[in-house]
Amino acid sequence: MRNHPILAKLATLTAASAVVALYATFLLRFFWTPRQPVPLALALLCATVTYGAFGIALASLLRREVEGMFVIVMASGIDVSLQNPTYMPGAGSGLIKYLPSYGAVQAGAGAGFSTAPVWSCLGLQLLWFAAAGAVGLVSFRRRTRSAHPAGPVPAGSG
Repeated sequence: MRNHPILAKLATLTAASAVVALYATFLLRFFWTPRQPVPLALALLCATVTYGAFGIALASLLRREVEGMFVIVMASGIDVSLQNPTYMPGAGSGLIKYLPSYGAVQAGAGAGFSTAPVWSCLGLQLLWFAAAGAVGLVSFRRRTRSAHPAGPVPAGSG
């Protein structure tokens, strides 16, 4: 049954993302005191699970791991750097809103520097996660075969 590997991938992705988000939030506390540490950790969690879901999709679609790692590193680097207002003058432009980590970056910045609620930004990020997860799970399901026959086994073939 292919549902077990899919559920295992999702559980592993969620657990690893939670560890990374908590670790990053913990380390940030040594250098800076965010105004809302819990929403900041949630923003980091949403970003990591989103790119993890992209990784699942790429693993099913690309032939080698090196290709997938290159695409993820380049895509995430470009995605986040285009949103950085310190060296990107168009960081607030209309097209930036359609990047995969826009919600997480906005939620993280809002959680770090203000007391305003950031839940709508996290909701936007969860939409990206759902879309990336759906592509990843559908491509994984299409690329793998079931070990069980599709129909009943004939009586004389056992």
